[in-house]
Formats: sequence, C-alpha cells, structure tokens
Amino acid sequence: MGSSEKVFRIGLVAPGTRMSKSLAQKAIEVAARQYGERVELLFHPQCFEQAGHFAGTDRARIDALVEVANDPEIDAVWLARGGYGACRIAEYAIPQLHDPARAKKWLGYSDAGFLLAGLYKAGFKHVAHGPMPVDLIREDGEQAVGRPRHLEVLILAGATGETVHRLERDCSVQRKHQKVVEESPSLAVSPAL
Repeated sequence: MGSSEKVFRIGLVAPGTRMSKSLAQKAIEVAARQYGERVELLFHPQCFEQAGHFAGTDRARIDALVEVANDPEIDAVWLARGGYGACRIAEYAIPQLHDPARAKKWLGYSDAGFLLAGLYKAGFKHVAHGPMPVDLIREDGEQAVGRPRHLEVLILAGATGETVHRLERDCSVQRKHQKVVEESPSLAVSPAL
C-alpha cells in the first residue's frame, strides 16, 4: 500500500447477540485476503461480552455503539450480527450520535435493520442493508461478506401512499470510492421486485 493511501477503518459492534472471537478472527482474515492493508477491522471488546443471550448489557451495547460511531478515526460501522437486542437500544443510542457518526457508512441487516431504520429516520444518509460477519458461519458466507452489492433504487411516493419504482442501478464496481461501472437497470434486481 502506498504511503498516500488511507486505511479504511471499520468499527464493529454487536448491538444484539454476541459473537465469538474465532468468528471475528475469520472476518479479519477474509478482509485481509480481499483488501490487503487497505481495510482494518476493529472489533469493539463488547462484541464478545455476554449478558444472557445478548452481547453485554443494554448499557454496554449502547456505550459501545456510541463510542465507535462517534470516533472520528473510524470510517464505517459494521454491525457484527443481528438479534433482538438491537431493537432494545436504538432509541437510547441514536440521540447520542454526533457529526462523526452521521458521516460514517453503516452496514447490517436482520434485527439490526431496526437500528438502521432509526438512523435513516434521524437523517443518517449512509445506511445500507448488507452482509454481517456472522454470515461467515454459512457455507457461502465468505462470498456473501466479500461481495456485497451497492444498489441505488429510486422510489417515488405520493400523498396517497402509492409508491412507484422508477429506476435501480448497480454501483458495486468502485475504485477509491469512485464509481467505475454503473449498470442501469441493475441485473441484481428482479422484475418481480
């Protein structure tokens, strides 16, 4: 890696269920194979805590999320796994997030989608439904984690509540955060969708 290239630092927290250190290590190894030294995964210690079936107490999960999100040295927040606990902390964590958190990219799914929806409602612009490190336990998990899609979808909604899908485009091929290839309509979106 050239000295002028900044390492993209991704902070990981587990707002719901805990994860094992071995799974975190596997995610670090996958990221190293895929991106070399350009990406650094930073698992918050809270990911490995346990309080019942959660990754620590509600307070510990809130504090970890707020700490990682507000850290200006971290470029993105990747939710390590889903779980009901994410729903329990969203309303307490989101009001504590400041400008550095708003500038970050956020990624996750499952019950973490509740948290992502709350962020979006609060005006966060870079939230995405996508793979999490927990997907590495699946047979095709490395492929799912290593090749997320960047899709943009335009949906128009009227005052009557009627919605119309007008355009989708696949912007997955990027270089240094610049779109290199953009497909429209996206091949990843079925006509049924």
